[in-house]
Amino acid sequence: MRMLSTATGIALAGLLAAFGPAFAQTVIAPNPNITIDYVEPRDPARLDYDPNDPKLTAADKETLGKMQARYEALKGARDRLQKSRLLERYALFLSPLRLPTTLRLVAKQCDQENAYYSPEDTSLNFCYEYLLAFEASAPKETTREGITREEAIIGSIISTMLHETGHALFSIYRVPILGREEDAADQIAGFTMLQFGTDVAKITIKGAAWKWYSRDWQDPAYHDVHSTPQQRFYNYLCMGYGGNPDAFRQFIDLGWLPKLRAPNCAREYQQAQLAFEKTIYPYLDPELAKKVLQLTWIQAGEIASNNARSAQGRRDQ
Repeated sequence: MRMLSTATGIALAGLLAAFGPAFAQTVIAPNPNITIDYVEPRDPARLDYDPNDPKLTAADKETLGKMQARYEALKGARDRLQKSRLLERYALFLSPLRLPTTLRLVAKQCDQENAYYSPEDTSLNFCYEYLLAFEASAPKETTREGITREEAIIGSIISTMLHETGHALFSIYRVPILGREEDAADQIAGFTMLQFGTDVAKITIKGAAWKWYSRDWQDPAYHDVHSTPQQRFYNYLCMGYGGNPDAFRQFIDLGWLPKLRAPNCAREYQQAQLAFEKTIYPYLDPELAKKVLQLTWIQAGEIASNNARSAQGRRDQ
């Protein structure tokens, strides 16, 4: 696999550093056009009600109890993301971008499992509910395909952030897209995860594939702007195999990647590579990119997870 020097190097290095303790030692200056915010979840204790009001029914008290439990779960997710300094480190990953406007990185309560880019205020939003969903769906034990719980969670977070960054770049730089934007954003995410060696690629691609493998495949929404979970699962596997066939040959051996699809994967990877070089590379500062590349690689286990189940909701990512 031909490695792009500093062009694609920045695309994952900063996010990978989100799980490396050496991040605190970096001397890279933050991008002044990037802001971050971990928004406090809505605390039901701040609602205008008296929990001792005799007019509250048993149903009211049950509802309030569920709201409180939900708040505690979301607050825990916020605390874990803050402790990992995910947004600070992701901002570092984005530092080589020449941004013509302010880009806001926001973690918040969304009342749905979601992540999305908003062009109205140029904000990339990661929902606390999505972290809870990733933790809930991650395998408790290593799967027969060799996917660990940490890989499933980290790969899900990384692929989500990179996907939404793809939307942000398309919008901010007015990148022309021939095809569906959601597929193009997935290609940016998958392609980027292959630029930092076999070990990193395995962790992130396997985790991203698990994200879609663990979804409900029974009732695909063919009308949706996104490809189906099955298609996205196979697309990530194909990108991995196309960019590094030796590392991901196991996908074919396990029967995950159909042998009919595999021969075309190298061409799909090369197509994504050419598109990145033509559309995104011109907006990178190569000197800053070199510095970002010096950051620590992925280290699983820094973001602690819990096993709390989160409610189902609409997913934009």
